[in-house]
Amino acid sequence: MEHAATVKPPAVPPALRLEDQRLGYALAQVRKVIGSAGIPDAGFEARQLVMAAAGVTREALLTDPDRTLTNDERLALETMVRRRLSREPLQYVIGQVEFYGRSFKVDSRVLIPRPETELLIEQALAFAGEQNFPAPRVLDIGTGSGVIAVTLATELPASTVVATDISLEALAVAKENAQLLAVAGRIEFVHCSLAAGVSGTFEIVVCNPPYVLTDFLSGPDIQPELGFEPRTALDGGRDGMAVYRPLLGGLDSIIAPGGAAFIEIDPPVTEQCLAEAKSRLPEASVSVLTDLAGLERCLLIELPH
Repeated sequence: MEHAATVKPPAVPPALRLEDQRLGYALAQVRKVIGSAGIPDAGFEARQLVMAAAGVTREALLTDPDRTLTNDERLALETMVRRRLSREPLQYVIGQVEFYGRSFKVDSRVLIPRPETELLIEQALAFAGEQNFPAPRVLDIGTGSGVIAVTLATELPASTVVATDISLEALAVAKENAQLLAVAGRIEFVHCSLAAGVSGTFEIVVCNPPYVLTDFLSGPDIQPELGFEPRTALDGGRDGMAVYRPLLGGLDSIIAPGGAAFIEIDPPVTEQCLAEAKSRLPEASVSVLTDLAGLERCLLIELPH
């Protein structure tokens, strides 16, 4: 999942220049500048930027508005705001993202985890509980920042996890996150395409493949922030199926008997994914799971014992 911006960022509005270094004033000014640039949720983003630059909690930000930024903190905040005004994603600017109740490091080497991917975690954990696996083997294909692999390793303490990615840069970030969350000793990171470098079978397979249409990534309607994310982590080919086809074609030798795969999907490719999975895995039970908004988000493939 590697970079390459696909759109030219918009012209940057005037940069932030703080005349008063009190937290409360800084917060108000950042909110004003961010909002005037047309960035949604200006209040939330302003809080995140000030908290990151000053190294304070939300509570401290709200209860001690007269606390003064140091010169280094002021310069850091002004730099962060300048980056955000260029439409670099907030998560890259502050260097982290919240996922399943934990904080993970992210930067331009990896895709920014989306909230909808938490559905894979919820479903995989529910399945593990129903099956009562004593020590499940888990495979995370295309791990990116490692949020899925690290979260499952944390939530399933008896499990062993293998995480793959075609990008060495992404694997470096994933390893950092595994160390930060104290599960590095239980995750094996493999540099390969999909599961080409993996041996054995797994009770739980998870994957969030790229599925955005190539034409959309090159088109006029793309959000400027997407241009900062790794292109290979987004680009699903002309029909969105470029990665699904080889992925689904290799699952029969990866899923253990009685095991399951949980694959994130985009609603427009649901029917194609279902047809491909049923064709490739005729003995499997294949179904689609929806998120809280009722959108089709997860392809579930279960193998019989």
